[in-house]
Order: sequence, then C-alpha cells, then structure tokens
Amino acid sequence: NGIETGEHRLYDWLVENKYLIRHKRYSKSKQKYETDYYEPYQYWVEKGLFFTKETVIGEGNNSFIRQTVYVTGVGQVYFIKKFLYYMANDKLSL
Repeated sequence: NGIETGEHRLYDWLVENKYLIRHKRYSKSKQKYETDYYEPYQYWVEKGLFFTKETVIGEGNNSFIRQTVYVTGVGQVYFIKKFLYYMANDKLSL
C-alpha cells in the first residue's frame, strides 16, 4: 500500500507506540543476551490485533519456550488503515 518500511523499523514502531513489548533472551551457551523477542500488550490481544503461539525448543538438556507473535486479519486491516491515515496527514515516520 505504498508504505516503505523494513522489519526492524516496523518492530521499533510497534514497540515505541505500545503495541509490543521487547524482551531479550539470554543464551547460556554464548554467555550473552542475543535475541529480541516480542510480546503484545494484553489490551491489543483483547482487541483482536495479535495472538501468540508458544513452541518448546530443546537444546541438549535445556529447553525453553519460544513465543511467536502473529498479527490477525483484523490487526492487518487496523494497521494498514492507521498507516494510510498517518501518511495522508504526514505524521508517519517509519
């Protein structure tokens, strides 16, 4: 729809505008925080914009739960309308 952005800028915008919470995951094997993962605010889940899916990931004797955030069809329409409105009013900076 004419909105030029990349994945990182879009995630940054969603975090800055309080749709998602950014967390860091600690890697024991690499001894550092390495991966961002995101969690939607409960308010936006209840509004039907996002849902999450949890997957258990096994690494040797250790395992962890990876949570993946998905945007629903309702959420896609919501964000496209929001971005088009912002573009029409020169308020969008992605």
